[in-house]
Amino acid sequence: MENNIQMIQADTFRHLHHLEVLQLGRNAIRQIEVGAFNGLASLNTLELFDNWLTVIPSGLKKLEYISEGAFEGLYNLKYLNLGMCNIKDMPNLTPLVGLEELEMSGNNFPEIKPGSFHGLKSLKKLWIMNSQINLIERNAFDDLTALVELNLAHNNLSSLPHDLFAPLRYLVELHLHHNPWDCDCDILWLSWWLREYIPTNSTCCGRCHAPLHMRGRFLVEVDQTSFQCSAPFIMDA
Repeated sequence: MENNIQMIQADTFRHLHHLEVLQLGRNAIRQIEVGAFNGLASLNTLELFDNWLTVIPSGLKKLEYISEGAFEGLYNLKYLNLGMCNIKDMPNLTPLVGLEELEMSGNNFPEIKPGSFHGLKSLKKLWIMNSQINLIERNAFDDLTALVELNLAHNNLSSLPHDLFAPLRYLVELHLHHNPWDCDCDILWLSWWLREYIPTNSTCCGRCHAPLHMRGRFLVEVDQTSFQCSAPFIMDA
């Protein structure tokens, strides 16, 4: 740390196959080239706080832990790629107030909880595909008020809490396909919301997996005539 490093070139660490912790905080790093982390097969902890980065590429295939203050001071960071890093817990992203694009696909996040994206008021694109997500709690996306694109495809989602997307006023592109959706009374709100706010095409938004007689139908095609609900479903005004 504190070596006034300004750039990390591709293959800089290519011979450090056994390195587990890399501390690059408190430097003047402006650029990390694609391939900069090649060779770091054993790396599990990376610190980049207090630098001048605007882009962080991926390439950290075995990264499992990101320290609480790893992104402190990275106020100018616009693009962060943590895809395919084997991360099991959502890192603290709060310092990244200028972040516009976040790639987190290919990790292992069973749940997304409220506060996971706290402070990311500038985020426009979020990709969390292939990450084993089976639960997204209500209010999990409340901070993402500038989001225009969200990709949750190829996860284990069967339902979503009512009004999950209400704060996402600018959302125009949503991908929910390849999830095992339960098409019952609890999905009616989502079907209605998709028709109202994401009218581009039905293929983006997934198909029913259960019950059997609904399997294969697009979520946007589900309505109250599809099944008998024990209580009336009230649409938002």
